[in-house]
Amino acid sequence: MSNQFAVADDRPASPVQSRMAFADNVLRVATRPEHIAGVIAQIIGDHIETGPIALGPGGIVAATAAGRAEGVQVVPSETDCCEMSVLVPVAFRIQASLGGIAAQYLAAACVRTRVTLVPDAPCALLIQHQRISRQDVVTKVRGQNTLARLTEPFARLNSLVADQVVAYVNALVTSPRVQALSRIDVAELIDRAFDTGAMTGRGYP
Repeated sequence: MSNQFAVADDRPASPVQSRMAFADNVLRVATRPEHIAGVIAQIIGDHIETGPIALGPGGIVAATAAGRAEGVQVVPSETDCCEMSVLVPVAFRIQASLGGIAAQYLAAACVRTRVTLVPDAPCALLIQHQRISRQDVVTKVRGQNTLARLTEPFARLNSLVADQVVAYVNALVTSPRVQALSRIDVAELIDRAFDTGAMTGRGYP
């Protein structure tokens, strides 16, 4: 008597199974970490400004911070390609003025967050951004001139910069601009590939 299960793995996939596998492969291509990192980098932009940051007793000194992200890192979950952890290093220059003398600081911040990609009709993906908290941000601030180094122990800049970053990121990811940028129209990408000949390998001059 033959074993009906002996060749189960060699049986050709059904049309439904083939379509599901194809859709899953398209999803994996669309959600490659480098693609999502590019979208997040576009969301962050080339320049970040935050502040004013209140320093000193009673916040008598206001500082401003300007910086840029130094490279977005995206790591997909081992069990779900639509769940990703995101790491964004940011370098800041901070300047405060006291009695006409400028205190200058350099700050490094590292933001950890997560994103989830959710299918959206008719053929798109939405990047859902997780709001961050103080525990998701690590900062290190160093004084760059004499006044900054003298005030550094009392300014609580590490904590203040982290609070500013949390507020900035949470406001950013809920803005209408970012909501629009966080939608990946897969159908449009496929149409564009056909229009340029990339889908069939023709390629137009």
